[in-house]
Amino acid sequence: MPLDHTKEPKREKKSNAEKPVSLWGASFREVVEALLKTSKYEREANNDKGLVMRNKILPEFDEIKTTEAAAILLQMSAGKMKYIRLLKLLYLADRKALELWERPITYDNYASMKKGQILSTTYDLIKGTKHSKSGAWEEFLASPVKKYWIELKGKMPRISKLSAAEVKLLRSIYQECLKLDDWELAELTKGPEYTPTKKKSIPTPIEKLLEALNYQEKDIERITSDLEDYAHLQRI
Repeated sequence: MPLDHTKEPKREKKSNAEKPVSLWGASFREVVEALLKTSKYEREANNDKGLVMRNKILPEFDEIKTTEAAAILLQMSAGKMKYIRLLKLLYLADRKALELWERPITYDNYASMKKGQILSTTYDLIKGTKHSKSGAWEEFLASPVKKYWIELKGKMPRISKLSAAEVKLLRSIYQECLKLDDWELAELTKGPEYTPTKKKSIPTPIEKLLEALNYQEKDIERITSDLEDYAHLQRI
């Protein structure tokens, strides 16, 4: 059964008394506006630790959807942008999708690095340390260009896997972040799920991200179980 990305699921959220004091308790627009007024040290003080990884199978990375999402963001930026910006926008889109629909867009693995959160497999595709399985990424995207840039090779891919709601979300995330430079945008990804690190990449369990989004433990268990069911369907 196809996943419905247009309906917001019913779930219990923490009461106001239980919510961590964090910029990430606000709406996305409020977060962006607050970031422009708040020092990086105050933002880091708002960090919080979440749940540990449970032993579940997660869905496989969706390279075609990720390529479509990246192409939409690049098209809005005259066909090119620094790849650090693309990674942060895609992460924020996945984060918001999990909050709205209990499903990410890319199904990538997340990790904390010195400059914030990243999508691990997408980063490997950009660096060229992982080759495209479907051929979609290499067909439509050229990276790195001039070392730190990524651009569309020419024509846009046909948008076949992204839903209309996901496309709208990606466009909204892009517009909301226009005021931020690349480094401010990187700081914005340092939500409660972020683990400070200076050198190595530290994986971010999906449970920790859901905890940062104020899901209750029973909802986290339900969501990860649903994702595991979808992962099994992918393997049939």
